[in-house]
Amino acid sequence: MSSDVTRWSLRILVAMRLSARWFWCLALPMLGQLLWVSQPRTARADDAIVLKVRGKSQLRLRELSRRPDGKNTFRVTLTIQLSDGQPPSDGDAGDDRAFADRLIHVELRGNGDTLFLGDRRTSDDGTATFERAGVSPAAYTVVASYRGDELRDPARGVFAIDMGRQQSQVRLWAPPRIALSDELPLRIQLSSEGEPIDGPVVLRIGPRREQLTVSQGYLEQRYRGQGLGKAGDRVTLTAQFAGSRIYSPSETKQELLLLGQSVVTLQLLSTSGAGEIPQGNKLTAAGVVRDEAGPLTSELVELEALSDEGLTVADSSQRKRSLGHAETDAQGRFEIVVPKLMLPPGPTLIVAQVFPRRGHILPGRSPEVAVQVLPPEPISLLYFLLPLIGTVLIGLGIVLGRKLIRLATALVQELRARQNPSTLLPLDVVATPALTEVRQGEPGVQLTSMSRLSSLRRAVDFHIDGQVLDATFGSPVSAQILVFADGNTEEPLHTVTTSATGGFVSPALHSGRYQVRIGAPGYLSQQFLATIPHRGELRQVTVRIEPLRTRLLQEWRRVAEGIVGESVMTQTPRELYDRLSAGKPHPIAADGQKKLEALTALCEHAYYSPRVCTPEMLLHAAQLAEEILRHEPTVTAKATELRAPGAPRPLVQQPRAL
Repeated sequence: MSSDVTRWSLRILVAMRLSARWFWCLALPMLGQLLWVSQPRTARADDAIVLKVRGKSQLRLRELSRRPDGKNTFRVTLTIQLSDGQPPSDGDAGDDRAFADRLIHVELRGNGDTLFLGDRRTSDDGTATFERAGVSPAAYTVVASYRGDELRDPARGVFAIDMGRQQSQVRLWAPPRIALSDELPLRIQLSSEGEPIDGPVVLRIGPRREQLTVSQGYLEQRYRGQGLGKAGDRVTLTAQFAGSRIYSPSETKQELLLLGQSVVTLQLLSTSGAGEIPQGNKLTAAGVVRDEAGPLTSELVELEALSDEGLTVADSSQRKRSLGHAETDAQGRFEIVVPKLMLPPGPTLIVAQVFPRRGHILPGRSPEVAVQVLPPEPISLLYFLLPLIGTVLIGLGIVLGRKLIRLATALVQELRARQNPSTLLPLDVVATPALTEVRQGEPGVQLTSMSRLSSLRRAVDFHIDGQVLDATFGSPVSAQILVFADGNTEEPLHTVTTSATGGFVSPALHSGRYQVRIGAPGYLSQQFLATIPHRGELRQVTVRIEPLRTRLLQEWRRVAEGIVGESVMTQTPRELYDRLSAGKPHPIAADGQKKLEALTALCEHAYYSPRVCTPEMLLHAAQLAEEILRHEPTVTAKATELRAPGAPRPLVQQPRAL
């Protein structure tokens, strides 16, 4: 073939020498085509970029067995496994079919000859089994190769076996990655044909070399991660058994990735303190991010709030709420500013966490900082009242100004009148009488009337004061005011006696509900409930109590009007009794006559004498009135009314027994 190429080349050169014109005619088009092909093509913005990610492949000798075949040779069985070199996780074991149905070629070299074991396709777990009979006892080298495909790299494995000695196998168990702050758990197993053996094993961890002794086929060691290298280093672990007179040598390797652990510190800064933060206030979070080697720069820190609602781990994502993020500076420091903290009121946990962009550094999380989010600060009522107050003041100023003008005008006129006596007013001008206070009224308790704006004030008053008056005559009454705790009416907390004018002031009371009872000899008692503190409605309270003798006289009038059928406002009890005696125009029965006499005597003693009327006397008078009206046949239809016209209404607070 080389002679033919040379011959054709000589012919072309001879032809080109014959004519230079033909040479340039052929050379120039070819040169232009080469230049056009060599120019780089510029990609357009809308061109798709295709990335091909190839997987790593690795071959290892999984199992080896030999059996004598009776001809001073062995039948050898090899199991080769194709994988990516990473140990399978617990959840993915048996489910990875990425290396299934792949073609593997195996050769057995040794004793001056090469034995081809052929090509086999891997099973579902990536293993392929090869057999060869008639293998002479000697030291051999197993060469396994995998060509690769579009998505996986080719792989080649070389393993040394000895058919003259028993095959040994050393295994190494270690995690594929550890943090520098953790310890490396390392396990070594030495066996031969499935049986554990003893022997020395040389362990290499990177540049570090150590000789260990395996007892009963098992050895376990632990090494600190900080002594193996720095974060991001890939350390090769090698366990090598040198062999012995009986067992062949063996070796295994594994890669270890050292990881760094990021550490985050967090400090909260607030104008109202870090323990309590009002809703809507500004919050500043500061801290430092670092690892074993020092500060971490240009790392993104996320600030989150965790609500303290006792949620389970399954729905813990619902508890998180992002507050902001920031990048660390050259010293690893960060600062996150939240202009308005819009978290719901209540206890909240604030935490900062970082997910480093460097793959060999593990994420970090700061300790949780507990804060109490307070409700938003109330808006002062002055913002709404100031315009109204200003308007009222302007109006009041106008009114007062007009009055001042009128007063000044009148003053000027008076001064002029004094200077000119003829302009004085006549002396027969009648002065306007002064108004007097009406102190009579219905029995009961009258609280201080409050304006509509009083409900906007705070309740800060702890005292009760007022005046006790006679409901019939309007005169002051010397009474006792008893203050009971709400729900406990047996023992009073305070006892206050009114003054000569009927006034009283209670001592300062604690916050709560109280029952106030007002009583005096000869009067029906009154009571009301009071809530302390109050807004002023319990100041200047007016209590009107009804005299018992007035109520007793009303019972007599009820009997008189029921029998006579006309008004008896101008008659005394004795005059009515004489009018209804025997032989008169309106006689009554003998039994009724006796009861009317007893009622008349009781009314004269209770109402007209200086004797103090008691509740028992009032009860006796009411019983006599009921018996007279019930059994007297001459009672008119008007007698069915329980009370006489114009009599005071019974009190709701007044017990019936009194």
